[in-house]
Amino acid sequence: MASSLISRQLALCLQKNLWLSSAGCRYVSKAAAKTQVEYDYDGPLMKTTVPGPRSQELTKQLGEIQNVGAVNFFCNYEESRGNYLVDVDGNRMLDIYTQISSIPIGYNHPALLKLMTNPNNLSTFVNRPALGILPPENFPEKITETLLSVNDGLWLML
Repeated sequence: MASSLISRQLALCLQKNLWLSSAGCRYVSKAAAKTQVEYDYDGPLMKTTVPGPRSQELTKQLGEIQNVGAVNFFCNYEESRGNYLVDVDGNRMLDIYTQISSIPIGYNHPALLKLMTNPNNLSTFVNRPALGILPPENFPEKITETLLSVNDGLWLML
């Protein structure tokens, strides 16, 4: 088993190196097609100082329950879109880190919202299966439809 995996990996590596070294052939990455992003705001909008009065009120409330030393302000994630984070006081700020880059495509991206509301995905979101040891029944199909479909496209380029 191990030797066949190593042989396959070696063959793939050689195939890739051969393709990259052949005359007139090189991999050229392409930027994603630019689309009109209708969900994004057109710029920042500041209505109060930060933290504003509502954030200060919520910080005081939360302070009665737990330590709030690290709280900067409270966010309105429903109103945040694209690279703009909106706080509970209505201030719209450019958030270049979008939650320390954990959501690099921006807040409330329509494709992610659609994915999250798809009933076929609910079981995975709720149960968070350990895919390496206890995958769900539809896992091979999901991998084939998603990740391997991208891989097939790359092989077609070869």
